[in-house]
Amino acid sequence: MDWFDTSWYHRLYKSRNDDEAQQFIDNLVNYLAAKPEDWFMDLACGKGRHSIYLAEKGFNVVGLDLSKESILAAQRAAHSHLKFAVHDMRKIYGEQKFDYVLNLFTSFGYFETDQEHLDVLLNMKDALRDENSLLVLDFFNAHKVVKGLRPKEIVIDGETTFNISRKIESGFVKKQIMVVEEEQEYAFSERVRLYTLDDFRVLFAKAGLEIVDIFGDYELNGYDRDASRLILIGKMVTI
Repeated sequence: MDWFDTSWYHRLYKSRNDDEAQQFIDNLVNYLAAKPEDWFMDLACGKGRHSIYLAEKGFNVVGLDLSKESILAAQRAAHSHLKFAVHDMRKIYGEQKFDYVLNLFTSFGYFETDQEHLDVLLNMKDALRDENSLLVLDFFNAHKVVKGLRPKEIVIDGETTFNISRKIESGFVKKQIMVVEEEQEYAFSERVRLYTLDDFRVLFAKAGLEIVDIFGDYELNGYDRDASRLILIGKMVTI
């Protein structure tokens, strides 16, 4: 059973702030000066909260995610300007090109090797329409994550208990989730590579991408080691 396809995954993270997500999109769209006819790719879209809001604002959106269950849920909101599909970000997504390619809410860094993550960036670059198109990667601030790591946590949701443990190991923040429900236990895990800004500079350069702006929160304030987020704006390197 894949953790991201379970109802428990969405229950554990149901407190994610939709108002904050929409405010981020508002700020981002304003910064990008996006036009109604523009196309957005929302890569690793989950159940589509960012995609749906972008479409409500009048943009054309394609939301992609590896989780079949998340895409099934997202497709309930699909319409002529909003499409969803199951897709592995390590693979190129067809021939369609986009004005903006988004990867939001730390939906990067889950794979085992740096090459896989480089492949993701190469595929994101491939999806860009031209040299004026932009990539947006919203990641956690690794420095803040390490500093504020909570080794143990218990979350109770109705009759379900989530026993969570975290540790830093081999360059990843690793999370073990033990779900206890109806006297049964189910074990799952998550891991995210602790990429720093310097790490991303190297990866972007290898992918032929240039970082043109860096923000530290959803208000698009500047980044430093204590910032809540690491938000990178990139574009193709032109020669």
